[in-house]
Amino acid sequence: MRIFLTTLFILSLAFPGQPQSFTFFDQPWLNSIAAKPATDITTGLVAWYKFNGDGTDSSGNGYNLTAIGSPTYTTGANGFQCAVLNGSSQYFNYTGSYGIGSGITNWSITAWVYPTTLASGPDYHSQRHIINVALDGIGLIEDNSGTWTTYYRDGTGTYWSTSNNSDYTSNVWHFLAATMDGTNYVLTVDGNIVTTGASAQNSGLNTSTTGIGNDTTGARLFQGNLQDLRIYNRRLLSTEVSTLNANGAK
Repeated sequence: MRIFLTTLFILSLAFPGQPQSFTFFDQPWLNSIAAKPATDITTGLVAWYKFNGDGTDSSGNGYNLTAIGSPTYTTGANGFQCAVLNGSSQYFNYTGSYGIGSGITNWSITAWVYPTTLASGPDYHSQRHIINVALDGIGLIEDNSGTWTTYYRDGTGTYWSTSNNSDYTSNVWHFLAATMDGTNYVLTVDGNIVTTGASAQNSGLNTSTTGIGNDTTGARLFQGNLQDLRIYNRRLLSTEVSTLNANGAK
């Protein structure tokens, strides 16, 4: 082993311009392990909906969805399954608490979405809702103004939202991420931060009902495909959002 390592050292001196796989460790396989990124982001994961044929919560916390109107399923991004919602009668709901309580200050929502029809219309009734963690709580929507929008309602009843029309296109997969740290909230589309907002207020979250593909009341329905939708009880770092985007849908 000593002869082997000495040989590597001599070669590195003899060929300084050549890439060296043993920069940090004596063994190349140790370098590959050290450089390997985390395969997933699961710390603080409250609910995880892969839509692999149903609305099962893959986080292990048991927050399974109820399917309304018999959503269908097909092959989505990366060869995994996704839910197909028709925009008129199909959606998911979860009734109960996610255990994150009211007055939440740190949260994140991520989702892979494939809208087949974009939102448009004269007012908020024309919105298409991707997820609402409690009506008037926190969520991701397609606004009727033609933008991606993340919003939350603070403890005083005031709405805070930020929107951007970056990559707001139909019939293509998009990765959306909304994060909040109690002071600032960020909307990321396809790995790029597109807009930010600021508020010192906490969210007045009441987790009695969560709507996915609707506004929790069976209205303002999303039309298209949903996949790999996650709810976190903390703010994801920008590097973690980048990792989820790079990993692709699951």
